[in-house]
Amino acid sequence: MCTYLSRRGATYYFRRVIPEDLRPAFDDRAEFIWSLATKDRNEGKRRAQQATVETNKRLEDARARIIAGEPPASDPVADKPRRRKRPLSPQEREDQRQLREMMERSQYSNMLANERDAVRRENEEQYSRYNERQQLAEAKQAGREEVEAENRLARQ
Repeated sequence: MCTYLSRRGATYYFRRVIPEDLRPAFDDRAEFIWSLATKDRNEGKRRAQQATVETNKRLEDARARIIAGEPPASDPVADKPRRRKRPLSPQEREDQRQLREMMERSQYSNMLANERDAVRRENEEQYSRYNERQQLAEAKQAGREEVEAENRLARQ
């Protein structure tokens, strides 16, 4: 028995070809295909059997209409409204442009703030190293002065 079961990634899908002569009844679609919303193969088989029964009924109905000479009934799946973007009004375009600019300015100001923080940290580190060197130099100088004073006393 054909299960019309296929897998994309980890998810199982129902996939069945629509016969050429019945395609006009289904907006010239070549196949039924939809997700079975499962990653389990056994569950996928069960759901695919249900989908097979449903598609058999749709195909039989379409074939009966064609034989009776009736116009093809619209397919409920094919008649689902597809979301299409309507053109934006000038005001909406302007709002989007302003929003993009605001986001760019915000990102730029964040970048500047990060750079300022990095420069500030670097300056603090340099100042700290400078202070350490100054203290060492002062300690050495104090040590030299002490040694010179002792040498003067010893010479006297």
